[in-house]
Amino acid sequence: MSRKLLDGLEKVSENEAKKYSGSPHVLHILKFIERFFCENPLSCCAEEISKVKELLDDHDKVKLSQKTSSVNVHITKNKYYVKAKVVVPNDYPKERVAIENVDSNFPRVFKVWFAEQAKEIARRCVEPPLKPKLNAPPFEPRPSLKPSVAFIVDHAKRYPEEICQICKQVAFPEDPAKAVHNEHAAAHVERVYCSHIYHHGNIILILHMHIPIAKVTF
Repeated sequence: MSRKLLDGLEKVSENEAKKYSGSPHVLHILKFIERFFCENPLSCCAEEISKVKELLDDHDKVKLSQKTSSVNVHITKNKYYVKAKVVVPNDYPKERVAIENVDSNFPRVFKVWFAEQAKEIARRCVEPPLKPKLNAPPFEPRPSLKPSVAFIVDHAKRYPEEICQICKQVAFPEDPAKAVHNEHAAAHVERVYCSHIYHHGNIILILHMHIPIAKVTF
């Protein structure tokens, strides 16, 4: 927990203790603190939530639900959006957050990629690599809320204005309703391993010309 939140909890606990001055009150204060944590499960990641909010602008929304221990984000760029529910487990941060209810008006392949890659980032935060690098320090679990949400924010903000690396035109149409979902259509937007995006037809053209895509990109 952040030092700021702990300092605040300490202050309100001291004020609560003053109500019982002159009589036994240790048990009252312990129950008061326990009730605070039960009613505010997201307090364990308050600092991360603050940092996530710093990544957002006025058009974005973030809603906290202490009852379900979840953070709902609605990220927009131009007319495109990505929504997601991030559930914080009881054993956080030793256990990773769950990315649920992902919705978007990006084409289906991008919607799936947003969700699955965010889940993978969260997993890497708490699970050691199967093949650790030589002389790497011992793996230690780290908080997974901010890294996974930051990934979604970064790419949801980036792609609506990203250009095709071949034709140098904005890849996605201004109106999401006109986005091409047919993965074999020339105007369909493809994302390659380096995260750059291309129109499908342009990739086919380059491949027929036997030019490596990496040379086109860089």
